[in-house]
Amino acid sequence: MQVNRLELKNFRNYSEQTLEFSPNINIIHGANAQGKTNLIEAVYLACSGRSHRTKYDSELIKFGSARSDINLFFSDKTRDYKCNIRLSNDKRKQICLNNIPLKKLSELMSCLNAVLFSPEDLMLVKGAPSQRRAFTDSAISQLKPAYLSTLITYYRVLEQKNSLLKQLKRSMKTSDTTLSIWNEQLAALNADIMLYRRDFLNSMQAFAALHNIVPDEFDAKKNKENLKIIYTPSLNYDIMDKDELSQVILEKLESVASHEIENASSVTGIHRDDIAFYINGNNARNYASQGQQRSIVLVLKLALSDYIFSQRGEQAVLLLDDILSELDSVRRAYLLSNLKDRQVIITCTDVDRAYISGNDTCKYFNVKDGNII
Repeated sequence: MQVNRLELKNFRNYSEQTLEFSPNINIIHGANAQGKTNLIEAVYLACSGRSHRTKYDSELIKFGSARSDINLFFSDKTRDYKCNIRLSNDKRKQICLNNIPLKKLSELMSCLNAVLFSPEDLMLVKGAPSQRRAFTDSAISQLKPAYLSTLITYYRVLEQKNSLLKQLKRSMKTSDTTLSIWNEQLAALNADIMLYRRDFLNSMQAFAALHNIVPDEFDAKKNKENLKIIYTPSLNYDIMDKDELSQVILEKLESVASHEIENASSVTGIHRDDIAFYINGNNARNYASQGQQRSIVLVLKLALSDYIFSQRGEQAVLLLDDILSELDSVRRAYLLSNLKDRQVIITCTDVDRAYISGNDTCKYFNVKDGNII
């Protein structure tokens, strides 16, 4: 899988710009605040339908413009694609694939897979559980369109339930038949999502084991440690049958109904799940050094790339947004050594940091004030 050409019009600080990518290594370099990350953002937007930096599409439109157009031309083993995204200040975002309007975001996400590695990802280890859930949900949604649909439905039903819980608290009621109806729906959705997440994280654990990490650096002379990825669901039941799991979850939701009314919110469910990372039996969130945190995120991204390849038989496009400056020389060398047989787009301020010895297929783009050489 690879991206071939990117066309921008009134996107961020770009008035009009076209890039032709190399199928191998692409290095976008320049000083800070020139527009390098905006290019990575545009590619990711065309892969996933949303920005990784903001939830407001209006912020993507060049200041003073009414609308923005992003065209990404890409291909896989079987065919060529064109994704067009139109952003307007007064209309909803429009996404077309090969000139056909898309009704669901999942239709886009299943076509082009990209693994994004940005400085913000370093918070995956010690950041909030919502960040780890977002990483998991985004990864699964790329390959399992049904998962994204189920997730959207879950949060829609959860919103309805929470609204009812607030009403019940205001009216000082202790029960309601409608609450049981919402719980029945949520129990089935919880079970579905939990099984998806469990299967994905088990696969991620297997691929992570292929990339060893050590306390402070990648050093063959030291004893290597393997990263342990542990799914810690809010509803922690070791049940693989969906119907049985759904019934057990329903019983749990019914048992906490009075507590939820008192709190006017849902106190348990997949929206409170978390993922824990362990090194030598120690929870990385509490004990990992900065070097270990970087190692964990590095391994996660490489494992995700391996997982996508196992599912689709094609390498995902790897997007490295200014991450090389966050890694020490040893980790940087380890990452760059794992970029074979795939397309990579790298942004950096120091082009020498991205140099890959013996690779003569690199294409270089110098960015200055929203213009590319």
